[in-house]
Amino acid sequence: MKITTNIYFWAITIGLTIGFILLLSPSDFFIYTTQSSRKYWDPDAPKPDYVYVSAVAAYYPLDCKVLDLSAKKIEEFPKELLKLKELEKLILYNNQLSELPAEITQLKNLKHLNLAQNKFLQLPKELTELDRLEELLLHNNQINTLLHLPTSLKRLNLANNNVRSKDLILIPKTLEYLNLYRNKMANLALPNHGEGLALKELNLADNNLEGFPSGVHKAPLVSLNLDKNDIKYLPIYISSLTQLRKLSLNNNRLKMPSFSNYQDSDYIAGHDTIGNQKNFYAVSIPESIGQLKNLDTLNLRFNHLGSLPSVMKELPLKHIELRGNMFDNTHKVEQQVRKLLKNASAVKF
Repeated sequence: MKITTNIYFWAITIGLTIGFILLLSPSDFFIYTTQSSRKYWDPDAPKPDYVYVSAVAAYYPLDCKVLDLSAKKIEEFPKELLKLKELEKLILYNNQLSELPAEITQLKNLKHLNLAQNKFLQLPKELTELDRLEELLLHNNQINTLLHLPTSLKRLNLANNNVRSKDLILIPKTLEYLNLYRNKMANLALPNHGEGLALKELNLADNNLEGFPSGVHKAPLVSLNLDKNDIKYLPIYISSLTQLRKLSLNNNRLKMPSFSNYQDSDYIAGHDTIGNQKNFYAVSIPESIGQLKNLDTLNLRFNHLGSLPSVMKELPLKHIELRGNMFDNTHKVEQQVRKLLKNASAVKF
């Protein structure tokens, strides 16, 4: 009986104690850290190792390295963040920001900065002083001037902006990935035609290109996306892109004469064959494309192709897409393509 009484006594005591603590510690004062899911209370206690960010009404440890403030309706860059000297990754995606303070240079350790889906028109020149910044995400803004970029950048996403050719002047030599999808580029002029750059992936899809970008043929590109432009011809110097593995030209205006102009044995015909025809046909794919010895993926969907140059059989293609072109006999063409492109595991018409 005595034991049972003691158990009841301690159970009631512990229950009342917990209830009292919770009553005095409302959740509005919880402190969230980026390094654990623990919550701390006692808002009146000193917090020398934390900084309070008023824009989001929360505390963050001074030594935090990753901070995600996505979709917080932030209209002005919180100056309190400048105290987070160890910060390496800052995510401000989907807010209402339109500018950065010049003092952002105080975040010397910043490597990743996500400013996507905000209201930026341009970036401050002070951004160039972040000499450790490797990735800058600016997609879904309204940027029309881009003159200042950190020289340490490796990845830059500018998709869905208003960048024109003349606005993209300085490309850091360290840049490996550049996404300019859905901007207003009429051409791309890289310094020295890309020589000396580290650029491996370039996305220029859905721009205003009327021709193959003239300033890229000396860059070590591995992937090039030119979908949804107005490109009519590929240049002879495309053969300079010797490291290229993926080339996408979906929805352009490339032309090759119909297979019906050739003998059955010439279903994939070269330019020398075209010259012997009764009529001259302009062609969009030069024989020099056959020198792309690393090209394994080619997308030519929705162009105006009636044939392919015979040199295509020299390519180590594994995937080729040809749907939406102007082949006379799609079934017969597909058989010929599969026969000549022996390495292609995926041929799509």
